[in-house]
Amino acid sequence: MASEEFIWEEVSIKSVEDSAQLKADIERLLKSYAAQASLDHNLTWLATREGEKDKAAKIFLCWSNGSLVGYAPFLGHPSSLGVDFAGRKVIQAKVFRYSLTRGPVIDSNIRNTELFCKNLVSALTASLQPNEIAFFLGLELEAPLGLYVLSNTAASAHVMAMKHGDSYQRRLIEFTNGFDGYMADLSSKNRQELKRQERKLIAVADENFETKSYTNAEDVEEFLKYAAKLSEKTYQSKLFGLRIIESEEVKLRLKSAAHEGWLRCYILFVDSAPAAFMQGYLYMGTYYSETIGYDPAWSKFSVGNVLHIQVTRDITASGFKVAFFDFMYGDNPNKSRLSNRSRLEQNIYLAPRTWRWRILITTIGMLNKAIEFLGAMADRHDLKSKFKRHLKHRATQ
Repeated sequence: MASEEFIWEEVSIKSVEDSAQLKADIERLLKSYAAQASLDHNLTWLATREGEKDKAAKIFLCWSNGSLVGYAPFLGHPSSLGVDFAGRKVIQAKVFRYSLTRGPVIDSNIRNTELFCKNLVSALTASLQPNEIAFFLGLELEAPLGLYVLSNTAASAHVMAMKHGDSYQRRLIEFTNGFDGYMADLSSKNRQELKRQERKLIAVADENFETKSYTNAEDVEEFLKYAAKLSEKTYQSKLFGLRIIESEEVKLRLKSAAHEGWLRCYILFVDSAPAAFMQGYLYMGTYYSETIGYDPAWSKFSVGNVLHIQVTRDITASGFKVAFFDFMYGDNPNKSRLSNRSRLEQNIYLAPRTWRWRILITTIGMLNKAIEFLGAMADRHDLKSKFKRHLKHRATQ
């Protein structure tokens, strides 16, 4: 590219669907740089999500010398910006949040990635209404946009950023040689422990032990029936209200994924009763483990880990070219033990530097730092982990 200039324009889903050329350009970029994309970048998936209640989408396209060189799809929904304490928002302001997953898809021939990202941030913030805020979900920190946001927004006169939580390692499994190769990649201790957990559960089952997969549209209602009931029993549901809802909207979303051939959901049955579930999608060689849960009554038998082994064995033997298993956002010791690859990510809010956002983001940032300081003091005496264990124990009784 002789002289690089990057012109970002906002387009709607409808305008893309109405233009065969525009749709072909986006799909070409996604195919050429599939390693940068996720399911949330897919146009069909974005259109499905935009059709849900209170959702909206913004698509930003970058042109340079007449060619499409960048693509950044944002999905918007009502949310809140607030102060977190013990996993709950104790102070919050209602906002409409537009989220970009991982980052934009970028033509690898671009040399001036800083200008590319600067122009995207300018176009994005200029498009936001007073109550709207941008959110980078799982922003890859070593990719161009991550490097730009962390190094430039603090000094910007027009844009301000706020980290949401700490940076974390996003855990992945790379399948270089199928299921057996994955198991061989694990430490001897972890490998033997997983095998022992699976044998232990099989031995304790009085009648049968089965993992059932759900991949077709007609399977969705049965899967949700079992998964929703299991989800209600988890401590995440009882403490934070995070659970699978057996709604028409969720059914439509999963059926849409099934029609595209992406749906891969699982229920682990012990003695014909559901014990654990995993909701996920197999897209472009990556399995996205979106939601997992299990019946606390089976916790001492590590049914979550047993289901993980069953799922990884199934997807690598399915005939599809599965390259990665994605544990999704956040990190914990169990994800670390089960993975063999990772990348550094951060969740970040981005807003125009108006007086409203200056006051709100600065206040929330200061309060969160105060809570972090108190949390660090509590960590010295192991009070935080004891409190979390207490809440989890109470929620599962």
